[in-house]
Amino acid sequence: MRLHMHRIRTKIIHALTAALCSLAVAQDNPVYVDESHLARQILDQADAISASNPQEAVRLLQELVDTAGHQVVSATDEAEPAWFRSVRELARNRLLRDPVLLRTMQDTYGGTALELLEQDRLLEVSQRFPLTAAGLQAMLRLGMHAVES
Repeated sequence: MRLHMHRIRTKIIHALTAALCSLAVAQDNPVYVDESHLARQILDQADAISASNPQEAVRLLQELVDTAGHQVVSATDEAEPAWFRSVRELARNRLLRDPVLLRTMQDTYGGTALELLEQDRLLEVSQRFPLTAAGLQAMLRLGMHAVES
C-alpha cells in the first residue's frame, strides 16, 4: 500500500513538473523597453547648444523631463544596447555637470516649482524640478511622510 501511494505521488509530481515546464517554455513573451530615440536626439541637441544658448538648452531638457522623463535611452551607441538610462536621470546629470545650466534652470523654473509646492503637489515637484529649492523641499516632505506612515 505504501509503495503504491509513493508511486502515485511520484507520477503526480512528474506530471505537474512536466506541465509547469511546458507552460514556462510556452510563455515566450518578449520584453519591450520604452526607449525614446527622440529623447536621445534632444539630449544631444541640448548638449550642442548649452554653451551658446543655455536658456534654450534648459528649456529642451525641462520639456524632455516633462514629456519623456519616464522613458529610457541607450547608455551606449550600439545597435542592440544592453544598458539603458532614465531620461530624467540623464537630464539631471547634464544640469549638475554644468553650473551655468543649473543656475539657468533654477532661475527659470524655481518659481513654478515653488507654486506647485505651495499647492502640495510634492511628487510632481520632486520629479519635474528636483534641483530647485522647492524640489528639494518636496523630497524632504515626501521622505517625512514615508517615515511617518
